[in-house]
Amino acid sequence: MVHASAQIEAMLGLGDSINTRYRIAEAIMDCLEDLVAMKPMKVEEDQSARVTGTMQVGDQVFAVDVAVDPRIANSTEGMHEVDTPLEMARGDL
Repeated sequence: MVHASAQIEAMLGLGDSINTRYRIAEAIMDCLEDLVAMKPMKVEEDQSARVTGTMQVGDQVFAVDVAVDPRIANSTEGMHEVDTPLEMARGDL
């Protein structure tokens, strides 16, 4: 418990105080029964989208096998807000 409370104290950036470690350990002990009684965390199955097949470009045929992580595919990171349909039509991003 001493080692764990010291690590928690460091991770939270609370300095290096025996009083803080004691309060962390006390909070853990007060909630230990609830922690033991908790149901295990449900782990979601991998929900990646997958595309397999072939693609032809001119005379060349390419095998395609692609998996997409939905967290990335549904992300808006790097997207630009478009104010009007005219901007979308012109491609003013």
